[in-house]
Amino acid sequence: SPLIPWYYDPAKNFCGRTLVEVVDALKVTHQQQQPVQPPTEYLLRLPVSRCIKVQGIGTVAIGRVATGTLIDHGSKTLLFCNSGRRTGIQSVETFWNPVKTANVGDRVGIHFPEPVSVTRRGDMIGYANGGWMSPKVCRRFLAQIVITARVSQKGIRNGYTPTLHIHTATVPCRFNTVIATHHRKSLKVIKSRPETVHRGHVCSVVMVPLKPVCVETAAEFGRLGRIVMRDCVGIVACGIVTKVQVVEEEPEPTTNSNQFSHNDDEEWAEVTR
Repeated sequence: SPLIPWYYDPAKNFCGRTLVEVVDALKVTHQQQQPVQPPTEYLLRLPVSRCIKVQGIGTVAIGRVATGTLIDHGSKTLLFCNSGRRTGIQSVETFWNPVKTANVGDRVGIHFPEPVSVTRRGDMIGYANGGWMSPKVCRRFLAQIVITARVSQKGIRNGYTPTLHIHTATVPCRFNTVIATHHRKSLKVIKSRPETVHRGHVCSVVMVPLKPVCVETAAEFGRLGRIVMRDCVGIVACGIVTKVQVVEEEPEPTTNSNQFSHNDDEEWAEVTR
């Protein structure tokens, strides 16, 4: 038709074709054909999704291997991050079948040689002999989030405490300091230390968990660093974790109240324009 000359433009590959013809004409490169490799180079991270007691067997922790490889070996000692409890491995099963190793994505049940009553949903299991790479309790973390809901007419301020969902854990978490707001596309800093943030804003926030929880960065552990926050109105924000300070790690608060001030958070976050 002369009314839509752009539809038959020979200079464009998609003009004059149906959707099926355009899809068939796509060229797939060799890199796109390679499957995504699971993050097995990192040490073990296994979020506990359920903990049950089986009569005649004992305590069984159920979860999915997020990173690393779970090996059923007598010399391996597991560490429960939230409580700091250490224990060995009696057996590992996948859908009632005993296995010697479990890789990323496998849903497993771990039977311990001694009763374990301190683990629950949201705990993180890792190897105790991993050194600085073993899972540790988070003290504070820096998150880049998008506000998706209107919480109040005045917006979200420092001290706001929603419920944080990260891997299988659900804990209350406080907005200690709103560091900056960013442009939606370029992520350039628009305003530093804003008093309030509202729906649609992209911001960097230093958050403090009010209960023991293991937090990992999205750059190193992928899906373990994705977070969702909810309130009585529903989901209020979502984003990723960019930086973590674990317990017994410097720097310490400069105030006498053992709580990080806004200046402490801003200096630690190192968010540049």
